[in-house]
Amino acid sequence: MNLLGYRSIATTIVSEKWKSVKDSPCRSGLIERGNSSRALFNVNRWVNRRLTYKPDGGPNRDYWQTPDESLNFNTGDCEDYAILKRAILLTDGGFEDDQLQLLVVKDLLLSRIGRPVHHAVLLVDWEHCLDIHMDKVAKIEDYKGVYIPLAAMTGEREFCYIRIP
Repeated sequence: MNLLGYRSIATTIVSEKWKSVKDSPCRSGLIERGNSSRALFNVNRWVNRRLTYKPDGGPNRDYWQTPDESLNFNTGDCEDYAILKRAILLTDGGFEDDQLQLLVVKDLLLSRIGRPVHHAVLLVDWEHCLDIHMDKVAKIEDYKGVYIPLAAMTGEREFCYIRIP
């Protein structure tokens, strides 16, 4: 799968973390079935406002919370937000597993002000981006030149990216 000028080439190193959270259900009552664009907006906004951003606590500590943990703690970092959004859309929204991708990126905008920053977002159908930075559901192409895709996970498939020459 090509994304933002990058091509997937191999499986990723986050396999165990992904396996520990990918099948966690989450009921929310937020979704009106049959209106997927409204569902994406509602879930993105609800999770963005429900959780308080809290980094994992160090460069070597990257814990991926289950959706229940995120809701119980009311905190999480970027991949925890994306995992919770994914679980809600799978459980309540009628979305299929292969429609939802957890995308790990290098954020070039934030990296300019310090050390390299890795970030995670939820993609829907490799096109719509649910991000903690805004409630609006954006197109992933809007992030070209801002995000460099590093890895994507969807269902049982995982991808690692390199620049297309």
